[in-house]
Amino acid sequence: MAESGKKTNVVWILVKIAIFAAVIFIAWYLVKSRLAERRRIKQRNGIESLIVSGKCEEVGKAYRAYWKKYPSHKSDGRNAVFECYQERALEAWQYTAKHLKGYKKAIRLYREAREHGDLDARNLRCLCECYIAIGSYKNAQAVIDEGEERDINMKMYVKLLAHAEKKTDN
Repeated sequence: MAESGKKTNVVWILVKIAIFAAVIFIAWYLVKSRLAERRRIKQRNGIESLIVSGKCEEVGKAYRAYWKKYPSHKSDGRNAVFECYQERALEAWQYTAKHLKGYKKAIRLYREAREHGDLDARNLRCLCECYIAIGSYKNAQAVIDEGEERDINMKMYVKLLAHAEKKTDN
């Protein structure tokens, strides 16, 4: 009987050690998770500070790296990146669009913005105008079609496109 009591004590000691090890493991895992979450938030905050500076290309690259590292957080920053590119494209359209180079820059920025969301009506119209200005009528028509599918009034741009195509035919 004494032996059976010793075996029971040994078993209880082993159970206590296993429980202690499980508690230590869980605590370690929670600390590790919290530290990883802090690093992720710190990285995201660093990227968001770039947005304030208006450096869309750097913001886009930084968020792509962030999304690659944290695939479960792909929605973080999407709107910020989209709005940054959209605003930069609109600025390019407004201030430098009188030159072919300005239209091409605006188109490039609109393409970047479209990777992260749908353009609003104003920016979709500006993109259409850029395509018409550089003579890319197929792309302009595609933008018009997209706008009409989204119930955006594109009638003026249909006329503008028709006029531009007619002008090039003459």
